[in-house]
Amino acid sequence: MKDECGMLLSEYHEAEKAGRHHDELLWVVTSIILSGVLILIGLIINNISQLSMAVVIYLSIFVSICLLCLLRIASDFRKIKLFFYNKSAEIEKVIKRKCLNEKIALLLEHNPGSGGQWELYNILIVFTIISLWVFVILFYMGI
Repeated sequence: MKDECGMLLSEYHEAEKAGRHHDELLWVVTSIILSGVLILIGLIINNISQLSMAVVIYLSIFVSICLLCLLRIASDFRKIKLFFYNKSAEIEKVIKRKCLNEKIALLLEHNPGSGGQWELYNILIVFTIISLWVFVILFYMGI
């Protein structure tokens, strides 16, 4: 029974570790892509008077595609993270049921978060895309 509890606890910690890894990976990838996109937007804005409208539109399309790809990558990382957190939650239930007397349940650290970041993340990306295109349309209209 003690060996089984130890194996369950080890599996639990590995699932938690994998979930945290994919959460951290999401934010690293986001910061890299978003930094590049914001630099490109800054270059467009600084040099907009010297660029043709076609170049501005092509760069804006490229930025929009990058941001949409970022949303897709983020969605995939979130699904993987939630898979590991759900797996650790299932293992946690088994540990609490089988190993309660051994006080192993005290070593559990399940904390997947509330999930409110995902909605904020989507709003940020969509707002960036809309702001970019509003800026391009205003530039095209000469405002």
